[in-house]
Amino acid sequence: MIPFVIGAYPGSGQNVHYASGPVARLDTVSLDQSHGPVLLDAEAQLEMYRILLDRMEHVALEPSKSRDFIHNLIHDL
Repeated sequence: MIPFVIGAYPGSGQNVHYASGPVARLDTVSLDQSHGPVLLDAEAQLEMYRILLDRMEHVALEPSKSRDFIHNLIHDL
C-alpha cells in the first residue's frame, strides 16, 4: 500500500504486472494500455521495471502498517 500523502511516485497511474521465475531471461512485464496489454521482455526494459518496482517498494508501507491504514480508512467511512 502506498499512502496518498506520498504524492506522485514512479509508476503511479499505470498497472504493471511483473512475472518472474527461476529463469530471469523468461521474465515478462505486462502493461495495461487503453488499446490492450503490452508485453515487454527485453533485458533493458526489464531492468527499468525492476528499478521502478524497487522504488515503489521503498515508499510503500510495510504489511502491518498497510493493514492499519486500511482499517483506519474503513473506520473513517
